[in-house]
Order: sequence, then structure tokens, then C-alpha cells
Amino acid sequence: MSKVKEKGPYKQTLWFGVDLGVYNLVVIADNKGESLRFDGEIVKGHKRRLKKKEFNKYTKVGNKISNYSRYINHVISKEIVKKAKQYNAGIVLEKLKGLKKSKLNNSTPKNIRRVLHIWSYADLIEKIEYKANLEGVPVVEVSPRNTSKTCSRCGYVNRRLKNERIFICSKCGLEIDRDLNAAINIAKKVASKQV
Repeated sequence: MSKVKEKGPYKQTLWFGVDLGVYNLVVIADNKGESLRFDGEIVKGHKRRLKKKEFNKYTKVGNKISNYSRYINHVISKEIVKKAKQYNAGIVLEKLKGLKKSKLNNSTPKNIRRVLHIWSYADLIEKIEYKANLEGVPVVEVSPRNTSKTCSRCGYVNRRLKNERIFICSKCGLEIDRDLNAAINIAKKVASKQV
């Protein structure tokens, strides 16, 4: 078997922040706005379809979920890398070590805890990094801390933000989808260091 030759990383002209979540599985944005979105309904819809079918063994359901998850992660990672290459962009990922452990407390809604157990974010990140490496797309990781609670326009941190889907900045008045806001902030974390 021949090994696929990796390309050396190119010099990017901008950065795409990648926010991973539940309501929106993935939101990609540069420091100005949205570039790509994969709705979390992909996961919820597949789970509903599997529940309708009757399986004798739980392992059959688990395998179907796992195979579907890997396939969707392949499709999403391919699109992200393709988009980054098209715009000569680098990819900024969140360091999500221990995501499931940190998210699975009693205050987290039960449906979100279930989805976090179903979906393999580590597999998605691994696929993005692998495909990006093959195409020479630069990839960096940043801390996800406060990315969805910080205003992407003025930098104000709203520490009281809980489960609201829209981020409203009490300082500058910006109203923006919370996941898009996080993706912009993720991109900005690296873009601001490069200037």
C-alpha cells in the first residue's frame, strides 16, 4: 500500500474559526462572519430514525450510530478543508480535551448529554487535522474559554450567559447567533496574534 504524500503548509491569508456544538454541529467563520454551518439536526434526525426501527440488540444501534457519525465527520471535515484551501485560510480548532466530562453535569439538559454521548467530536477533529495536513492547510488549536460569552465586536464578556441561543451584548448591542459569535472569536484568537 502506498502512502499519500503530504503537502507542506502554505502561508494562509486568513483564519477560519471552527466552533463545535450540539445545536449547530459545526459553525465555521473568519473574523468577519460565517462561512459554513452544519446543523445539529443531522445528529438528532439520525437518532430519531434509529429509535423508530426495532433492534434486538443495543450493539446494532450503537454500531449504526458510530458508523453514521464517522461518515458525517468525514463529509464535514472534507468540506472544511476544501473551504479553507479555497480561501487560502488556516483552520483554528478548539482544544476540546475532556469535553464530555465537563459538559455532563446535572445542570446540562438531558437531551444535550445524550447527543454528546452519541457524537464523536474527537473523531471529527482528528479527521480535520488529517485532511488539512494532506492538503497543506495550517491548523492550530486554541482554548475555547469564553468564546461564546465574549462579544465578537467589542470584546465584552457576558458571564451570565447560560443556554440562550442568541448572544446579546449589553455593552455595544450586538445580536448574533451564539455559535457564530464563538467561531468568529476562535478565528480572532489566532488572527490577532498574526498581525
